[in-house]
Amino acid sequence: MILERKDFRNLFRKHDLTNELCQLLNTPGEKIHLQGLVGSSRSILTSLLSEEISKIFVICLNDKEEAAYFFDDLNILLPEIPVLFFPSSYKRSVHYETIEQENIILRTEVLNRLKAENQLLIVTYPEALVEKVISSEGLASHTFQVSKGDKLSIEFVNEVLFEYGFERVDFVYEPGQYSIRGSIVDVYSFSSEDP
Repeated sequence: MILERKDFRNLFRKHDLTNELCQLLNTPGEKIHLQGLVGSSRSILTSLLSEEISKIFVICLNDKEEAAYFFDDLNILLPEIPVLFFPSSYKRSVHYETIEQENIILRTEVLNRLKAENQLLIVTYPEALVEKVISSEGLASHTFQVSKGDKLSIEFVNEVLFEYGFERVDFVYEPGQYSIRGSIVDVYSFSSEDP
């Protein structure tokens, strides 16, 4: 007998303990500590629970590597529910206290999606959670949005980007940079994967 992924997940879904766990998670103030889950059973159970309960789940694992593997498992199991990775901003292995711009983008995406959505799975680890994040009010007050057709002076844009801590360079290649060439302004924001 060959079991496909959906068949295997259905075995978990039909289990009495899965239904009991769903009921406990819907009980306000109930604390749950699961033990004895090994291998992929954790990610399978988490995927089933997130399908049954439309809430925001924050899954905190022991370290970045474990969280990354769990994140990959959930992306395979849950293509229809957003699964986000919330990393630390800093590189730890090579240059301690050096900011990793790609991680700033991932962190910003998680914070923006938390404001807008009510069903998410966020995978993280303690090192990332202890880092301070900006409040939603602070994020809103430090967001500068430009729409197609807006007329802005180059001086004004330069001043705003400088105040927000962006670095002026000849050519942008990482988040937090901007360049001005004539009437063209290139900005690589922290909320986008591309300049």
